[in-house]
Amino acid sequence: LVLPEGIHNSFNAPSCCGYALDRGLDDVGFLKHVQSMLSEEYEFVNADFSYAVGWSNGGFLVMHAASLFKSIAPISGYTPNIDPAVKKGGTFCVDGICVDAPGEGMGLFVNHGVDDTFVRPTGCCADPNMPKCCCNIEGETCVPVMDVVRNWAVEVNGCELAEEEEEQEEREEDQNENENENGNVQKQKWRQPACSRRANSG
Repeated sequence: LVLPEGIHNSFNAPSCCGYALDRGLDDVGFLKHVQSMLSEEYEFVNADFSYAVGWSNGGFLVMHAASLFKSIAPISGYTPNIDPAVKKGGTFCVDGICVDAPGEGMGLFVNHGVDDTFVRPTGCCADPNMPKCCCNIEGETCVPVMDVVRNWAVEVNGCELAEEEEEQEEREEDQNENENENGNVQKQKWRQPACSRRANSG
């Protein structure tokens, strides 16, 4: 178990936080150095089988540095965008045509409170119509944590929405469009990827 400590109790991850973010510190590079150093010192340490847990600012960091780990568990902190490095398994070229192969998948365990007012589950962004997060955490758009989980399942682990969920999604989009025309507030519907439901149903 390794417990890295950020300078002035902060790590530099997108949108968060503090001293490390303000000064553009390379905390992903810091984690790479820790992995490399431990691998050289201890034979039983394998960087390919490193796992990361991060809380709050640390949650932002482990998602930002996800490609360094076998699986990650962000707690009360997440990034809206998925690191492209974890989406693909390599680049293959034939006759000058190159394609990205799908990745092998990667474990993600997210723990986030629905009443969290520091890092809101509806996302942290500069939209004046959305509630603010703490510590000046702002992204370009508000991405709910459950959308990030669903996107991870689809884009990283190759899951697909069940057919009935896709039909339900289309119905909800039509309903939301009608509600928006009438001046009502659009509600966010959280959906779980079908493959996760199958895995959890057994």
